[in-house]
Amino acid sequence: MAGARVTPAEQHISRLLGQIYELEQSLAQLPDDAAAQELLRSRMRELMAGVQQLRESAAALADFKLPQPALRYIDEGGHPDDYVRDVVTAALRDNQIAKGRAHAVARLRDRLLAEAEAAFPDTVAAYREVAGAGALPPPAAAGAAGAAAAAAAAVAPKAGA
Repeated sequence: MAGARVTPAEQHISRLLGQIYELEQSLAQLPDDAAAQELLRSRMRELMAGVQQLRESAAALADFKLPQPALRYIDEGGHPDDYVRDVVTAALRDNQIAKGRAHAVARLRDRLLAEAEAAFPDTVAAYREVAGAGALPPPAAAGAAGAAAAAAAAVAPKAGA
């Protein structure tokens, strides 16, 4: 983390963790006398004062939001980078599924339009005019027979015109 900027909150948390470590070491080596008890109480008061200061300074970070699933994943022992990788992988998978569905719907539309054009060429030609040239795929997508029929319909004079 060379060049990474350390915030005051991170420094404060680091100091608190150091105090907790010192307190833990003191407890492991604590003799059973009144002076040691007073030293322990003093360190506990310092630790509690530090926690209170951290709590008061936390108001500055109140608008900082983290996604709850990410916090849950980290609380369960997962690494944040693994969480991000899993989320990105899931998003890519979901996008591919959505792309496949959109492609399937487009193919269904093309097939239905080709079948409708074979059965009702005049109606489909009118539909293409109403829907606009850019809204539908070219008739060539429906096959050579559909393309020929569409070309003939486009060249033929309109009835009543």
